[in-house]
Amino acid sequence: LYNLATVLYEMVTGVLPWSGKSFLEVFQAKMSGVPGMSSRAPGLEIAPEFEAAILHGLAPRRKDRFETAEEFLSRLAAVEIA
Repeated sequence: LYNLATVLYEMVTGVLPWSGKSFLEVFQAKMSGVPGMSSRAPGLEIAPEFEAAILHGLAPRRKDRFETAEEFLSRLAAVEIA
C-alpha cells in the first residue's frame, strides 16, 4: 500500500515523494514526515480527498497508514470525479 501511494504521488506530482543523493538521505527524508503535494503534473487538478488518501498512504510510521487494501480502496473510491 505504501508503494502504491508512492506511485500515485509520482503520477500526480511528476516527482518522487522524497529526494536525496544517497540511501541515507532518502531514508531520513522519509522519516521526517509526509511530503507536501505543492507541485502537480502540468494541467492536472485532483480532488482534495484524493490527495489526502495518497498522503495518508505515505505516513512514515506503518501504524499511521491504511491498515488494509480495502480501506485504501474505499477512500480512493469515495473521491468524486468532476
